[in-house]
Amino acid sequence: MDALESMQEVLSALHPIPDEEWDSISSKAEIISVPKKTRIVDLGQIARELYFVTQGSIRLYYLKDGSEFTGFIFTENLFAASLESFIDQVPSNQILETIEDCDLISIPHSHVMDLLQSSEYFKTIWRVQAERRFINAQKILS
Repeated sequence: MDALESMQEVLSALHPIPDEEWDSISSKAEIISVPKKTRIVDLGQIARELYFVTQGSIRLYYLKDGSEFTGFIFTENLFAASLESFIDQVPSNQILETIEDCDLISIPHSHVMDLLQSSEYFKTIWRVQAERRFINAQKILS
């Protein structure tokens, strides 16, 4: 199964995806390979891409008083982003770094925002992913 098929399967499991919606989502997606220990979003950088992990894992962390604190580990079949930076297009206060060699699907911010305006399907998927991320954050904090 290739990377795009993997993402399509994951999205379809959340909510059945019409062909025209999939065509719109995948049309701007780029499959990239990223080596281990690569910062795909660095401190102060604006997150311009949403990533879907098809192979490997990514660590989201921040620095406080000279120490590193892990916020989340994104593994295969999860979307990864420094979310505040990605949504608001502001400099990131977090680092998104590959833990191992990764195969990712990269979707530009502009395309994600267009999909959120035009696609009821994508809005549903975005909401479901946001809910899951919020629940994971609560689990980490409790």
